[in-house]
Amino acid sequence: MTLLFTDGQPFTSGAAPYIDHHPSDPSHLLRLVVQIQVLDQATVAAIDTGGAYLILDPEYVDYSLDTLGEAVEPARLQIRGVAYDGALYRLPIMILAQEGQSLEVEVTAFVPSLGPEEPWPLPMMMGLKGCLEFFRFAVDPAANMWFFGSTTALDV
Repeated sequence: MTLLFTDGQPFTSGAAPYIDHHPSDPSHLLRLVVQIQVLDQATVAAIDTGGAYLILDPEYVDYSLDTLGEAVEPARLQIRGVAYDGALYRLPIMILAQEGQSLEVEVTAFVPSLGPEEPWPLPMMMGLKGCLEFFRFAVDPAANMWFFGSTTALDV
């Protein structure tokens, strides 16, 4: 199922269920957690409309830092009141659809730099700036579904 504008044109091209807590979060805080593909691996990310960038778990990208290519720039990002140093990268991700079409979109990703043996305490997150702003999305909380599509003309 896709969502339509009032004139019948598609607003979204794909849909998928979301889960309402991140599997790695023992507190089970309510979140919108969706399936995406990053660096050719399927994973989950929490939607964070108040945040910036796609925040990648450094352990997730350790094996593929070469795949990320050259960093766009070093960055310092405040996440939940804690400052993290790292770097910004541009990379394609795939928003995985269960209905309709999956969507590939290029986003800005922040990869924090951690010290040896320092664990990353947060889930992967998709922030509004540099990530969610590059495609349309809508949520149906009654059905735990999220809908997504390109901000340009959709081929459906």
